Amino acid sequence: MTTTPTKSRTIRLVIIAAVLLVIVAAGVMLIPRKISQDQTPPPAPPKPKPTNAQVYAAPAKATILKIADAVKAYHDQTNTWPSTVPELEAKGLLAIPDSVKLWWQFAFTGQPPASYSAMSTAFMPDGPFRPLIYRVESGKWNGYGADR
Repeated sequence: MTTTPTKSRTIRLVIIAAVLLVIVAAGVMLIPRKISQDQTPPPAPPKPKPTNAQVYAAPAKATILKIADAVKAYHDQTNTWPSTVPELEAKGLLAIPDSVKLWWQFAFTGQPPASYSAMSTAFMPDGPFRPLIYRVESGKWNGYGADR
């Protein structure tokens, strides 16, 4: 079967046109389009990762809340307020893991307590003397690692 030069040229033009059509169609799909009213917007960007301070303060926050519970339990049992955190531990109302004690020292002020605090030690990666305070009346955290 022989083809004439005109047929051969027509076939080449059809192939070139098909290839160009595929390229144009692919390019159109890559062009960003505005979102219409009917379409949902793209998802929100992910939340930022917590800071080192928030990560390092998390065990202290959890321990402060346990101390507050232990203070209430002590008061319920004795009808008096405890003076120190070691007093709660001695009564068996509180057990602070050694890993938390390595980084933090804990205290509370007032009878009943108005605030609970943790102070970082020299072993905490961000260094010593970084206070974290929970104020009972407002229910707010202040200081190192507190959510701003």
